[in-house]
Amino acid sequence: MRILAFALLSSVALADAAYEDRRAGVTFSAPDGWIEVPTPPVPEDVEEDADGPTPVVRYQASEPDGDGMLARIDVFLLRAGTADEAAKELEGWASETWRGFEVLERNELGSGRTLNARIDGGKAFAAIMASGSRHAAIFLAGGPSQTDAPIIRATGTWLFLDPDPAAPLRIPPGWKASETQHYRLRFQGDDDFAREVGRHLEAISAELRRILPLEVPGGDRRSLDVRLFSNAREFAAYASANGVEGAEAYFSPAQNELVAHMDERSPDRTFHVLYHEATHQYLRDVLGRKTRIPIWLDEGLGEVFYGGAFGAGGAFTVGPNDARLDEARRALKSGAALKLDTMFGMSRDEFYDVDSAYGQGLSVAWFLLSDPRYRGVVPAWLAALRDEGDAKKAQAKALENHTVEQLERDWKRWLVEE
Repeated sequence: MRILAFALLSSVALADAAYEDRRAGVTFSAPDGWIEVPTPPVPEDVEEDADGPTPVVRYQASEPDGDGMLARIDVFLLRAGTADEAAKELEGWASETWRGFEVLERNELGSGRTLNARIDGGKAFAAIMASGSRHAAIFLAGGPSQTDAPIIRATGTWLFLDPDPAAPLRIPPGWKASETQHYRLRFQGDDDFAREVGRHLEAISAELRRILPLEVPGGDRRSLDVRLFSNAREFAAYASANGVEGAEAYFSPAQNELVAHMDERSPDRTFHVLYHEATHQYLRDVLGRKTRIPIWLDEGLGEVFYGGAFGAGGAFTVGPNDARLDEARRALKSGAALKLDTMFGMSRDEFYDVDSAYGQGLSVAWFLLSDPRYRGVVPAWLAALRDEGDAKKAQAKALENHTVEQLERDWKRWLVEE
């Protein structure tokens, strides 16, 4: 594999690079004529990110090669501290992403690594760049006739920059950007829709901060990333590439990105789904990524804000989510309602397997927020989760003089009488 020596990279002029992301701290020349494919934004605290490579950018060839395969390049930041660890991290990603991935050759090159491999229907090449403890990788996959020329060009012009979280958000070709007080929006198409989304998000942000007044770790709130697609097809393709299937909108904790699209058939529902996902994003922002929110509380609070309304005066008001409350009442009446101590300890998969779980989570969260006897419990619970780092300790601290059994009796009585 003919990859250029990384020791020469510092001599490459920055102005010659076609790709530059100052927030990620990387620049290189993209393959001529290839198309940039949208990827999630690089997190500002990438060193504390979830396991696995953090995507920076993806390019694909503008048309299939002679083998009928569309070549693709992925660029990642790696969390590993050494080149060997970085190679292991990259190969782990490749094994999960590309069927039939098998390394044929590995080489050391300066402080980095290279490899070539086979994949089902084609071949792959990769290079790992290093700068001190920072590592990044470029991975090229294509058909049997694919050469390593695109990756030679990319690695031959690669430069590490000092990451700048305050740098302007990089906007892919064909996209636009706008900023509000608390949000950075990247969007396709309709400026009016983006402006309306920004107004809604700022309004719900104010209500979230009023109802769940939590201090942000480290002090200052960061701007939150939002991506808006102009149609469901492109949204679904992007979501699927990032491991999300069947969602109308979603929030990615790894990238702190809320992703949605305009549903012209039901614009009102578009915004209600945004309210739900914006709640998840707010909670991750004020609690930090390492805090594990019990799934019933995470989804329950999302459904609390889903039922809100955006008034003519521009204010967001939370109101009862009647459909979910009715769902919880039916479960209680039929005997299918979960015991609270069971629901409080459920994993995500266990929770999602219960048909009425969203309704019950919503009803308990709404009860705790609205009943005078329990006022303040939800913010205290969330703060304790962040401070204690243990779900059971946080639950005990938040409920204080209330037992789960007493809460269950009060909640059931309220749900029937409400």
